[in-house]
Amino acid sequence: MKNNNFKTYILAVLGVMVTILLVVGVTYAYWTLTKQQTGENVINTACLNITFSGQDDISLDKAYPMTEEQLDSFLSTATPYHFTIHNECSDKASASINLESLTVDGKALDDQWIDAILYEDTYSTNLNSSKKLTENTSNDENKVIADAKHAYKLHTFTLPANGDKDFYLLLYMDSETPMEDANMNASWKGKITLSAEYEPEE
Repeated sequence: MKNNNFKTYILAVLGVMVTILLVVGVTYAYWTLTKQQTGENVINTACLNITFSGQDDISLDKAYPMTEEQLDSFLSTATPYHFTIHNECSDKASASINLESLTVDGKALDDQWIDAILYEDTYSTNLNSSKKLTENTSNDENKVIADAKHAYKLHTFTLPANGDKDFYLLLYMDSETPMEDANMNASWKGKITLSAEYEPEE
């Protein structure tokens, strides 16, 4: 009899506890609220896309150091390498033009005996800091061509949104090139490269 009373008591206690837990759970769920932001958080990415096109690659055969008079004549008649850079985006971009020297088969003419002149639109302004290639800013740490020997920064500029810029490059042998065997029957090769970055609005 006592066992039955004890069992009844235990069951009653358990029943009360279960009821309390259910009530607390229902009450908790009933009082839970959710809210959300009225507007939206939006991130729109910028645009960076530039095209590079060129014509009339430079090819000089039997090059030699020219006198000042010969050089004036050469510069007035030579066909430059003409290239156009176009910004495909409605965002500005900052750009850097390099001339990178390449490895050649056979005897190589050293970079120090190459002169380079970069013009924009017309031949009125020499854009690079020095016509002697090696006196321009070295940019080896930012070479575009991985196996290029050296990179020289000729010009940096801002390319306007949806804008174009035309450039003209002339290359020739430096007048101070010594007449020695290392510079005879030698070759030099190089390529114009471009690096561009998104330029945020100020």
